[in-house]
Amino acid sequence: MQNYNGDPKEFLEDNQEVLLRVLKHSDDEFVRALILSALVEYGPDPLIEDVERDLERAVNQSKGGS
Repeated sequence: MQNYNGDPKEFLEDNQEVLLRVLKHSDDEFVRALILSALVEYGPDPLIEDVERDLERAVNQSKGGS
């Protein structure tokens, strides 16, 4: 992870890969909620759309859909 200089948009940009990996694989709901909140507030729209799509896919898989 890169150092944090106070700019949340820059932090998300610099650490996007790590944050998405944590979001996808972490079992800690609090940490995942923090990352989602940061992405919604400071992330670029295409990234938010990717996260929404992944969340929908995960929900469908957990319900037994494809």
